[in-house]
Amino acid sequence: MLETELITRVMLFDPVNQCQGFCWDSKRKQFILATISSDNKTQDIFRISFDGSITINYHFNDRPRLGHMNTLTYRRDTDVIYTTNATIDGFLLTALDAKYLSVKEEIKMPYKVFNVAYDPFTHKFVSIRPYKKNIRLIQEYKCVANDNKPQFVREYELDCENEDINNNGAFVFLDNIIFTTLTHLVIYDTFNNVKTMVELPKNFEVEDIDIVDGQLYCSVYRPKGIVEIHRILGLDSQLTKNIRPIGF
Repeated sequence: MLETELITRVMLFDPVNQCQGFCWDSKRKQFILATISSDNKTQDIFRISFDGSITINYHFNDRPRLGHMNTLTYRRDTDVIYTTNATIDGFLLTALDAKYLSVKEEIKMPYKVFNVAYDPFTHKFVSIRPYKKNIRLIQEYKCVANDNKPQFVREYELDCENEDINNNGAFVFLDNIIFTTLTHLVIYDTFNNVKTMVELPKNFEVEDIDIVDGQLYCSVYRPKGIVEIHRILGLDSQLTKNIRPIGF
């Protein structure tokens, strides 16, 4: 069973009523949290300090470009935050200016993108898509300097052993990809082809995942308009020991 430590709670206000993307801005050392309305018309993006305090809230009404904001992932070399808008345009990858959180570039991808993550160590970009029942389609891209558009490399199918097609979050580093179904956190070692399934606590809906100083954090949606940020316990030393000295 996944064990976590609560860091902070964020209250949402109408019309925004759900959490989607979440990432760590390593340059400004802040969490970024994307929340939306159920009709995808309104987006509130929060900057949250490491101690859990909210520093600022950006308000948008941008259904065509932001919409559902399925996931967030930060790319430091070009200082952008990627998000996807799969319920409005499945091929759209939107790059936000990480400093101002304004739309910087609209990128039309060759394949649909859903939950995405970027690894600053390998410059690998990964898209995870619900495909059919228990199968997820994993598509890998590479990123090159000064170009925000990822370049397709390969794709493969991954069996999640759960016929619920819901898929939340995405995180990638070195040879590991992490995401969740409604019941499990899935860790896939792409080098050894080893898949680990960690059961989630009941009613614990992880929305997105990122890393801070070698420790994994996640955003969790709760009923009645509450979002929580948790530190994930127990997995950190096993999964992130190789990148902890970098301290990004």
